[in-house]
Amino acid sequence: MKKMYMLDTNICSFIMREQPETVLKRLEQAVLRGHRIVVSAITYSEMRFGATGPKASPRHVQLVDAFCARL
Repeated sequence: MKKMYMLDTNICSFIMREQPETVLKRLEQAVLRGHRIVVSAITYSEMRFGATGPKASPRHVQLVDAFCARL
C-alpha cells in the first residue's frame, strides 16, 4: 500500500538545511518505494513568505524554489 507523507514547515526547513540525516534517508526510501511526499497549502505559504519576507536572503529563496520544485 502506498503511503503519503505530509511535511510540516519545521521538517521542510530541516530538509532544506540537509539535517537531520535520518529524516533525509527515511524520505529518500519512501520516494524509492513510490510513496508521495506533500506539503499543505499553509506550509507552502509559510515557506514562500519566509523566502520573500523582509529578512529573506537570496540563498533562502533559491532553497525554497528548489525544494518546492521537487515535490
